[in-house]
Amino acid sequence: QDYSARQYGGRCGIWRLLEVFDKHDIKGTFFICGAVVENYPEASRAAKERGHDVAAHTYQHEYLWRLNEEEERQVYPKARSAFERVLGERPYGWRSCFISDRSVGLTLEHGYKWDSSLWNDDLPYILEGDGRRMVEIPFTINNDVSFLGEPVTSAYSTGKHGIVRDQDLAWRDEFDACYEKGASTPTMQTICIHCYLTGRPGPSKALDD
Repeated sequence: QDYSARQYGGRCGIWRLLEVFDKHDIKGTFFICGAVVENYPEASRAAKERGHDVAAHTYQHEYLWRLNEEEERQVYPKARSAFERVLGERPYGWRSCFISDRSVGLTLEHGYKWDSSLWNDDLPYILEGDGRRMVEIPFTINNDVSFLGEPVTSAYSTGKHGIVRDQDLAWRDEFDACYEKGASTPTMQTICIHCYLTGRPGPSKALDD
């Protein structure tokens, strides 16, 4: 069921979210696995064609820390190749939720201009290595997985599936905090959502609001 739940994102969820973004004239970044680009080319092209940034999210959502170096190295060209074949260009942004101690260096080595895999700061900063540089745009724990449950079947079976309005309130609180601090210093609010979660009717309404 977890596998089919994720299929919802490419089949239905993305279209609902694109409507919300169009309504409010918002541009975002879609982190897309290479295998998803290959299996849902129409949805992947739609995000790009509507003016959103598209970035690589590994090839098959690999747990990079479970791979040896050679296996991890193979993930990068596989993801890039999928983007080039389907979308006509290579991705320059990268995110993995499950990095290894090699991942930052490999992301630099494969020519990515920015990364969003680390969770360690409020603001972007520069990463350097072997004469290469890229921007790190830190990821956030304040995302829909925290509220709507992950994995999906476990959330349902354990009764831990969240209330959508709790997520709405958390986003508003974070915005208010960032807005207040922004009067005196730079701030950044990052909202991370998944097409298979927030792309469902109730959560998408909370995002719209």
